[in-house]
Amino acid sequence: MRKVVISRIWPATDQRPVIGGDLAEALTALKNEEGDADILLACGPTTLGPLASAPGLVDEYVIAVHPAVLPAGPQLFDHLTANLALELIEAKSFEAGVVVVRYQTVLP
Repeated sequence: MRKVVISRIWPATDQRPVIGGDLAEALTALKNEEGDADILLACGPTTLGPLASAPGLVDEYVIAVHPAVLPAGPQLFDHLTANLALELIEAKSFEAGVVVVRYQTVLP
């Protein structure tokens, strides 16, 4: 599985490719390259939101829910411009109270 870092401040290295700028365009280009089609992106809500708005761009979401409530901050899918249908694939809870859920996107 190919791993890519999304960052506006980290420099790219041979071992760590970094994507900045238009993330939807860069991810589309990566998905269209030959070879390993699986790409793992680890990112926060300000990055994930715009990617989620591009239909068919993200196939699966793995979301870790931590037992903490913040009074303010970015929403996970704050940038959605259309409905996003998700199907639960897996849910796993841990002793510390963290719950990891895995969803597959459902295209219309």
